[in-house]
Amino acid sequence: MIGLGRVWNRKPRQFDYKPRYFDPEKEQRELRKKQVLGVDHNERHLTDEERKAAYVPGKYLNTSIKARRGIGSTKMQKKRKSNLALIVALVVIGLITWWIVTTDIIRLFLERWLGA
Repeated sequence: MIGLGRVWNRKPRQFDYKPRYFDPEKEQRELRKKQVLGVDHNERHLTDEERKAAYVPGKYLNTSIKARRGIGSTKMQKKRKSNLALIVALVVIGLITWWIVTTDIIRLFLERWLGA
């Protein structure tokens, strides 16, 4: 009985392995932070002119918004083209339906087929 208690209360084996990996998003954040603070890749401080050229307020915000919305991508252009084709098809079907309903086509069709 004493031995069974240890089997049920066992903890999983642990190991001390810390994987190293490259996180591109973290690298981009650090690069932007350095640009905002005015420090270049070589850790030297930038002059005012270099700092103004390196960072424009809202520059990264606008590009990320455009990327999320898909502005300028071929996927967005295909979607617009598809939506336009759908609208044109619906308008054509609507016009044909309106023409059939407003004229006496249905009555003439029924007279010829039923012989009434």
